[in-house]
Amino acid sequence: MKIQINIAVVVLVLVATVIAMIQILPMILPIQNQTNTNQTGSANETIGTNETNVITFSEPTILELDLMNANPPEDYFDRLSEVIAKGNDSYIREKAVFTLTAIAIRENETEPVVDLLKDMVTNETDDNVRTAAYVNADLIRENEPLEDVCSMNITTSGEMRLEGNFSIIATVLCSRDFDEAMVGIGQLNDSIVLLSEKPRYKFSIKANEATVLQFDINVTENGKYYVPLNLKVNYDLVDDQKYEKRIYFNVYDSFGEVLHYNE
Repeated sequence: MKIQINIAVVVLVLVATVIAMIQILPMILPIQNQTNTNQTGSANETIGTNETNVITFSEPTILELDLMNANPPEDYFDRLSEVIAKGNDSYIREKAVFTLTAIAIRENETEPVVDLLKDMVTNETDDNVRTAAYVNADLIRENEPLEDVCSMNITTSGEMRLEGNFSIIATVLCSRDFDEAMVGIGQLNDSIVLLSEKPRYKFSIKANEATVLQFDINVTENGKYYVPLNLKVNYDLVDDQKYEKRIYFNVYDSFGEVLHYNE
């Protein structure tokens, strides 16, 4: 009889425990879920932070640059610009400049590259890298020349004869302003004496306003001669345009004649 009572008591205790657990379980689960969520979120934030910190600049090898040149990615400009800006190896940076130019010329996307190279010519402190920028800017202009915006017309005045003083007159006209321009007379035959004070003139140009420059010469022997005149206009430290014209003429004892002009 005593054993049966004890068993009944144990059963009642177990039933009461189960009922109590059922009552408090809904209160425990939300707390656990919230804790798990917070832990998961923290873990994700930590992972995200670590992934951000892992992304760092890695300087490429020569082989990697050659492979990029052979098969350029869409973001080649950004990647090579980063190498040029952040690289520690001077030769790798030079190589990146040449690689960038080669790809841009093939892809016909040189405009942003020219802007970058001009900035490097002005601000780069490494002499070798700065020289590479200048060389590549010239290379781009050889493949994609600037549009002609100036003209130079040549005329003469005075006594075109032996020992006669006469003038060669250059009239320059441009469709845009230039802060720096120069017109000079080229190498002359020994029988031609330059009487002008200067062999070249530096000046600024206003758009659509003619600039007239005069060179006075004297010829000491009969013969056929030519005189070259050169015009140069500077856009900036990198870009410029050059023009040359020649005047061909004969000089005799009592008269002379212009044969033709040649660009």
